[in-house]
Amino acid sequence: AAILRVKLRYLDAWNQRRRELASLYDAFLDGTKVVRPHVDRLCEHVYNLYVVQTDNRNELQGHLTSKGISTAVHYPNPIHLQPIYGGTHRRGEFAVAEHCADRILSLPIFPELTGDEVDFIAMAVKEVCA
Repeated sequence: AAILRVKLRYLDAWNQRRRELASLYDAFLDGTKVVRPHVDRLCEHVYNLYVVQTDNRNELQGHLTSKGISTAVHYPNPIHLQPIYGGTHRRGEFAVAEHCADRILSLPIFPELTGDEVDFIAMAVKEVCA
């Protein structure tokens, strides 16, 4: 708690930096087949994650890994297919959720990331999804 209390004073600046980095990603990935996060103009996103969607997620993830870029699939299974539901739902019941879960990939985003690093990541994404 003591460490988090100290970090709390930096939270607004870190969130602003994440928004700046997300704007860079948005600009660099414009024109690609990657679906970028959508944020309603009335909202302010903190971009704890920068999650894109693509039809060739596994290929993209492998390509980024080969270039030393860490990615993650934070939510590989939609909620209705989580073990907590004990098999009460089957694949196909919530097709949109399943479609999204099969396509999502989180790109690196953290306050210390540089603009040049975002450019490098975006260029690697473009090599697969241009």
